[in-house]
Amino acid sequence: MLIDPEILTQAGGILKRYKKNKRIFLENEMPENYYQIVTGLVKLAIVNDRGKEFIQGIFRPGECFGEPPLFLGKEYFASACAMVDCEIYELPRDAFFKILKKHPEIEMMFLKNFANRIYNRSLASRNIISNDPVQRITGFLDQYKQGTSSSTERMKIPFTRQEIANFTGLRVETVIRTLIRMKEENQVEIADRKIYY
Repeated sequence: MLIDPEILTQAGGILKRYKKNKRIFLENEMPENYYQIVTGLVKLAIVNDRGKEFIQGIFRPGECFGEPPLFLGKEYFASACAMVDCEIYELPRDAFFKILKKHPEIEMMFLKNFANRIYNRSLASRNIISNDPVQRITGFLDQYKQGTSSSTERMKIPFTRQEIANFTGLRVETVIRTLIRMKEENQVEIADRKIYY
């Protein structure tokens, strides 16, 4: 956790529950709250005028999301949506900045968090510009596993083929064919339509 739940609660944070597919905030809205996930997964995504979704990021328990626009006082560049049922702390913007002033160690954690995101975004960009779908998918899967405790063992990937396509910029048909090829080369396991990497 970036901010201890006790500190969040004392500052006025509220634990809210969001059902799967519920929007947390919308693109172009002004940020009013700091969000920190307790349980569940949240995606930040942009949808173009033809309805194609491009996932900007996926966030897990212990992580926060939507804070760059909060810091800058600018509109959200993407919408946030619960991928599964979630519990999320919400803290008003002013209370969030009071915590940072009172706790410089938390402010430093945010600086490191931003640096880590920029670094990971650069790695993801390298994968996205690749013409090789295996590299794009492997890069996405590696990035997801990096934030888990089981980064050396195969783990169940909680994303649909469509979500992987939305994140990698590939067509879903390409993702399906590529995962079959990766299975044949023992890079992934597929059992009951679930992907293990």
